[in-house]
Amino acid sequence: ANQADELERLKAELGERLAHAGTAADPARLRSELLAAAGLAVGSSGAPAPPLDAAKKAYLLTVTTCEMARAELAPLPSQGDTCPVAVILAYLQVAQPSSEDAAWYAHLAERVFSKFLDHCEGVRGAGALAAKR
Repeated sequence: ANQADELERLKAELGERLAHAGTAADPARLRSELLAAAGLAVGSSGAPAPPLDAAKKAYLLTVTTCEMARAELAPLPSQGDTCPVAVILAYLQVAQPSSEDAAWYAHLAERVFSKFLDHCEGVRGAGALAAKR
């Protein structure tokens, strides 16, 4: 899929997730959306517990969706540019270590980094393929 199609897919996905994250959102649905976006199964051992507050869950769902999209679609940074992973690391840096947010940001930073590495390898592989032609 080309980048425009991928962007449209991600916009639709974010819209669906935000629709479920409104003030009248079902708490169980919001929890399952957050866990799915973070790549976690319900009841995963070692997984951070979702926050109790619905607004905090919605916020983390939005951050998760945006940062995963950034890692998947961002162009490779040129020398001196900010790396797409820097944003989630900034969230992690300002979170209080003992807060429930810190555990989520740490998990998300690992997922975003892994997604960005996959993206870099895909770009590199596509470049090598184009060079062979």
